[in-house]
Amino acid sequence: MNEIMDVINLIGEKKLSLGEEIKIIEELKSYQKIAKK
Repeated sequence: MNEIMDVINLIGEKKLSLGEEIKIIEELKSYQKIAKK
């Protein structure tokens, strides 16, 4: 979960749009599922 918090912090700094934020978080979740296998 720390990776997601890091991304959220980066998003806050870069002021990305909400759509971009959701996209990045979804990509992280799918990446974590792959990494666990």
